[in-house]
Amino acid sequence: MESIKKPNTTIAISQQDLKRLESFVRKKGLSKKEFITVSLDFFERTGLDPVKHESPKAELEKVIKRIDQIVAFIKTQEKETIRPSFEAIVSSEERIKNDLSKILKIEHFNEFIRGFNSFAMETKNSLKLLNQSNHNEH
Repeated sequence: MESIKKPNTTIAISQQDLKRLESFVRKKGLSKKEFITVSLDFFERTGLDPVKHESPKAELEKVIKRIDQIVAFIKTQEKETIRPSFEAIVSSEERIKNDLSKILKIEHFNEFIRGFNSFAMETKNSLKLLNQSNHNEH
């Protein structure tokens, strides 16, 4: 079965709009019929409403402005919160390392003192034994 071709319709527009349309389609290499089809497809696909929206450019400018606001917010957060927090963490880490180093040095010093005390006690005991053996010999 052959498809039945539906008849075309006519649209009444002003002479001024006709001239604009003819100039536009000539530049784009389209027929007036193709222009109507392509335009309808574009508006349906993009969701742009030529009555409601000023122009795609204006809509894009609104989106770009919003993106710029978000980027500015992120930069402010980085400057006021993230960077100072990071610097505080790094500073705290350095203080902890220094404190641990001091604690380890103190531990080594305490070990040295315990070792020295042990040595001193052994020496004292050895001297006592020597002294006692010398007294016992006399």
